[in-house]
Amino acid sequence: MDPPPHTCAMCASEAALQREAANELHAPPVLRMVPAIAFACLLLVVGLLLPVARAANPIGSITEVTITANAIGPKSDACDTYVLTREQVRAFFHKAILISGSQQHDFFMLGSCYAQGTVKTRYDTWKWEIRSLGTATITATNGDTFRLADPGQESSLEDEGREP
Repeated sequence: MDPPPHTCAMCASEAALQREAANELHAPPVLRMVPAIAFACLLLVVGLLLPVARAANPIGSITEVTITANAIGPKSDACDTYVLTREQVRAFFHKAILISGSQQHDFFMLGSCYAQGTVKTRYDTWKWEIRSLGTATITATNGDTFRLADPGQESSLEDEGREP
């Protein structure tokens, strides 16, 4: 007489894994390649998007930062303490987005303190003015001026005037 079959959970799961492996071996070669193809596609997408994410700067990669003036603005607003470093200027441009005049009006506050300088990129030397509440202007050598803002400094006035 044969002993009853062994039915513990560990043996049952091991048997299921063996059946799954056997089924994979008998699958057509094309189906066995699906995980490898999916992984290759993922690597391709990441490889294409990574340089874009790194250079997500409205004026391109900055090669040089010059600060020509700091602490500009009324002393009553403590503007003498608004002093930017080159690293802070680079960080601002790295996260800055291009905005319109109406977007600046509707979503951002205009700081009274500011600093000025230039940044060089592959494409131009830009004059900049960065304000204390996260907005800026950049001007190309041909005179074109653009507005920028740090999205982290957005300050919608939508709730202003409403009672809590």
